Amino acid sequence: GWELGERSAGLLGAGMSSLLCFAPTCVPRSENRREKWRRSRARREMRDTRCRSRGSDRVRARYAGESAAGIRLSMESRSATSESAADSVELLPQSPFTRRISSTPMPRAHREYYRALVTDAVVTAVDDLGSGTSSFRSNLLSISLQLPELNPALDVYDRRVLLSFVWDIIMALAAPEMSSADSIRKPITVRILTQSATMFGGLPLSVAGLQKTLAADLAASAPGWEAAGQPDLSKRIRLGTLGDSASTAKDDDVFIMLCPTNATSAPVISEIMTCVNEHVNNRPVLVINGRLDDVPSHSGVMQTRGRQARIDFMKSLNCIACIELLYKPGTWFPVRGAVFRMYPGPWLLYLRRETIRDAGEKITALEDRLVEEAFLPAWTGPSRPTSAEIRDAFDELRFREKREKIARGEESTMFSLPQDARRVLMIAGVATVALLCWTLIAPFVFQSS
Repeated sequence: GWELGERSAGLLGAGMSSLLCFAPTCVPRSENRREKWRRSRARREMRDTRCRSRGSDRVRARYAGESAAGIRLSMESRSATSESAADSVELLPQSPFTRRISSTPMPRAHREYYRALVTDAVVTAVDDLGSGTSSFRSNLLSISLQLPELNPALDVYDRRVLLSFVWDIIMALAAPEMSSADSIRKPITVRILTQSATMFGGLPLSVAGLQKTLAADLAASAPGWEAAGQPDLSKRIRLGTLGDSASTAKDDDVFIMLCPTNATSAPVISEIMTCVNEHVNNRPVLVINGRLDDVPSHSGVMQTRGRQARIDFMKSLNCIACIELLYKPGTWFPVRGAVFRMYPGPWLLYLRRETIRDAGEKITALEDRLVEEAFLPAWTGPSRPTSAEIRDAFDELRFREKREKIARGEESTMFSLPQDARRVLMIAGVATVALLCWTLIAPFVFQSS
């Protein structure tokens, strides 16, 4: 025992001496680590600062290129139509959608393509409504654009992209000779109505600042319009506030209500109904990305009182342009399909499919992914599809695809069932075999016992 204690004490002393010997060399190493950490942190800060400056430059360039002050000043850029925009982008087969439609930021060429589609649909609808050749139920038109950059429920929502769509529509109506090569249409007066924070006691994030941004764009574009020989264009484009009777005039030809949104205890739909019934009369009204569903509030606001009138007003809106991506319930990824409509075309429903590429294929560009996407036509009709119709159309398309694979011999009948159904059948088969075995063995077991 004494010998074991001496050995352990000797080992402890040797360890302490070696630690003391290495202690002087450890201090400089720790200092070197701290110095390296400080240098790497300084390099990261410099790199982040450089990236932020570049990012801000890109944002300024994109905003200058897509805002009213940038787009309206160049006469050459106003002659683009939907046909030329479609030629400049690559569309997915059997669909009107571009590749990677859910990516952000969306490429500028893709954005211009969708802007041209929406603008043509609005101009055609307004002309048909004015000539009386349309089948609309009322003079109320609506647009629903739910691309990722236009969806307020997502954190990538960018109102600059929304304003680029809005300004294309405004210029196509107020200055047709500047927005397209076809200058036969007569220019009309456009009134843009937005919500005011002073009147509604605060605004949702998707609406806040739209009025000031529109006013700034209008002021920045006025000198360019005067230089282009269109000094009256500033008078034909007017701004107003929802709920203010002084914001409408008798010579307004078209009213555009930009993103009217109901908030808690601050319903905007009542102001829209009052404006339409008392001031608009039979003139066209265009509601862009309206969110007019009831929001639960206290003190009887947006409750049972007046609900039927609000529902009837919502039904009277005629959707002339719709691009909505469909997701799995409760999530925002992945994209399951899309609802598409551009007046005067019908409503279309597409199912999104992903195909895995061969890993051995050579990838030459960033666009060449290992996953290829496709939007397959699943349904068409004269009105917007309901949730039940969407579910049935998707199920029917999947069943038809599996039936074609079975006919080609690519898949057997057993494996054509869904994975959950196959698992249930396997469990049921195992349970049946076990029960049969127990039925055959049980008499012998009890007889021997």
